Amino acid sequence: WACGVDWRARLMPIYLERKMKRIAVMMAAVVAASVHAAVPASLERSLAGFERQELTYKDGVLRMVMNRSVVQWDVFSTVTTLGLCAPYWRKEKDLVKFSPRRFEVVNARQAQGFALAEDIAKGCAKVGKQGGAEYLKSKTWVCIAGMPCRERRAGEAL
Repeated sequence: WACGVDWRARLMPIYLERKMKRIAVMMAAVVAASVHAAVPASLERSLAGFERQELTYKDGVLRMVMNRSVVQWDVFSTVTTLGLCAPYWRKEKDLVKFSPRRFEVVNARQAQGFALAEDIAKGCAKVGKQGGAEYLKSKTWVCIAGMPCRERRAGEAL
């Protein structure tokens, strides 16, 4: 090389640094894509017919945002039994290892709704038995004023 400078030795750290940055960006994209893809396809299909704006799964909570201004108890009950639990009752293969600890259904502003606060696979098995509506009521939390969902207080109606 001219002037006795080995340019390859000088440029190699810069090349490696750029390559590592590219790998980090690609890994972040893969992780971001896997977070969205965490909801099994059978559950996506089952919940698709319920005026859904979005369906997310994060930190063990499956959250469905509905295109409604208010989510009533009967809507939550229908979505839970027909949309959420039906694939579990059919024993869909992609749900074998997917069991969120809570299922939330909230309105379009994400300010009001209800949550099934139990391991979903176990809760759906109990809802499917006789008297399941009463069991569902006993395990339902409320989501009010954009705050995190909480247990119902004594005397608080659904």
